[in-house]
Amino acid sequence: NSSRFGKYIDIHFDEQYALCGAKIDTYLLEKSRVVGQENGERNFHIFYQITSPQSGLDPKLAAQLRLAPPEKFSYTQKGAQVTVGYKPANSFQHTISALQQIGIQEDERNEIFKVLGSVLHMGNIKVHADKESNAMLHSSDPDAALSAQLLGVTAQDMVSSLTIRNIQAGPVGAGDSYTVGQTQQQAVDSRDALARALYGNLFDVLVARINLSLGQQKGQGRTRNISILDIFGFEHFKTNHFEQFCI
Repeated sequence: NSSRFGKYIDIHFDEQYALCGAKIDTYLLEKSRVVGQENGERNFHIFYQITSPQSGLDPKLAAQLRLAPPEKFSYTQKGAQVTVGYKPANSFQHTISALQQIGIQEDERNEIFKVLGSVLHMGNIKVHADKESNAMLHSSDPDAALSAQLLGVTAQDMVSSLTIRNIQAGPVGAGDSYTVGQTQQQAVDSRDALARALYGNLFDVLVARINLSLGQQKGQGRTRNISILDIFGFEHFKTNHFEQFCI
């Protein structure tokens, strides 16, 4: 969908002009959609696929992810009632099939779903404020603990990364370093920035895996190519973000 993912595609042909491979570069990914959407818009499809009660997720994995319907997650509740022309559960099975076709097997797919589950729970982390507006978040917060667990880090590390900022003055090892507490809004912004970064990095990994599956056949040198920039379709919203600015 070019309104979510702008891409630059090189299509490769051999000396007989037969298609022999392709390569995709991420031109622009609308990561702001992960943490917020305009009225009538939805988050990325995969979040609704894995939270569908009929998704068909492995029961053991589903127990680990502790997912709920999309209405229960801050990042997906706004678009949960938006009508789409497909069934999320059926679409999820197509996604599984596509991942299999590019060589991503069950163990690796489960790690992908853990990252996505972590992002959803991260959005439900509630950051409070003390009398001085400093961020307050305890490692016992259930969403923070579960999000951290799915990422393989401690809940305390998760909380510290959101509520404390490390500042380095001067060269590393020779200068001074100190920590500064975040305000409530800064901690919320850090949470959303982490969610966007996780999704963006995961997306880049998947694009790299797709490129491996589309690579040129051995023994064939690339002699011709057609390059396509697929970026058309970015919307102009009432509130525009960085991606719209770039377009």
